[in-house]
Amino acid sequence: MITDNRVSKEEFERLRNDQSYVKVIINKINFFYNKVAKEVLNELIIFSKKNNLEDVYSWTLYKLGKIYVVEDLYQNADELFNEAYEIFAKNNNINGMISVITGFIGSKCMQHKYAEAIQWGVKAMELAEEANNIELLITIKGNLAGVYIVIEEYEKAIEILEQIEQLPWIGTDINKVAIYLNRAICEQSINNLDNALYYIDHIEKLALQHPHYSLNWLLEKAKIYIKKGLTKKAEEMLLEVSKKRQEIEDVEFDSESLIYLSKIDVINEKYQSAIERLNNIETKVLEDRELTNIKIMYNIYNLAYKGLKEYEKAYCYLEKWIEIEKQLRKIQEKAIFTVLDEQKKIC
Repeated sequence: MITDNRVSKEEFERLRNDQSYVKVIINKINFFYNKVAKEVLNELIIFSKKNNLEDVYSWTLYKLGKIYVVEDLYQNADELFNEAYEIFAKNNNINGMISVITGFIGSKCMQHKYAEAIQWGVKAMELAEEANNIELLITIKGNLAGVYIVIEEYEKAIEILEQIEQLPWIGTDINKVAIYLNRAICEQSINNLDNALYYIDHIEKLALQHPHYSLNWLLEKAKIYIKKGLTKKAEEMLLEVSKKRQEIEDVEFDSESLIYLSKIDVINEKYQSAIERLNNIETKVLEDRELTNIKIMYNIYNLAYKGLKEYEKAYCYLEKWIEIEKQLRKIQEKAIFTVLDEQKKIC
């Protein structure tokens, strides 16, 4: 049993008489590094099964599944989500069902199953609207906006995020950080840099309190700074993100930070340095299968080889970039048709 200052034995014992207290514990866990969070959650699973605390058990499965998504263990995550969803559905726990759906959306996106992610999102919106639950509606709309960001439909994502801003805010600080971070990503991607900085600065205090979001926040701010020509400051931020991710997640390198460091290299005409950075992460970026990062990587390769006047290699990466662009367009078209089909079902 955990008895240190992470989660006390008394807090575990409180769950026997008040299973809803698991949400307080999970809120605490949100601020832990993944390794520590998983230790606590596995303790919770053992405790909840031993004491027949079904509600505690299902919420714990959901939270552990979310961590598995971050760690790219999608099959493990989906198994936990499925089990949790069945329990919540059996007990008509709308809050739990929608929370699990947000997990499914993240997992399906990482597996490039965007149509499935959108179908889950539409289902969750129906549940939230039926229950007249604004907090859940905000959460699910934020997740749907995230799907559109992944497939580079930034205007559609902004439309959804603006709908959230018009609602009375009811939600956790973690949700607020995620939603405003998504808005900053959209504004940066369509080159509304002042708007992007506004949203980044708006959540600075909250983001820096959370290990995972603090690094994402710093990464997104660095991207804005690159576009504003503040490459020295951006480089410092990216190096800090890379170092901290290696320390926290015990990874050899942080591929996303290195992608943008190589972009700075190209801006500074350090073409060979850019290529060397990308050579170190190319396999990892392709394994991660995040199309936007792959596309950016191929574009930087193209520019770097052009800078070195190695035009044959530059053209090779241009062709690869075009192929990824075609894949993204097909995904966008399928996603749009999925939304239309779901809307027809509702009507």
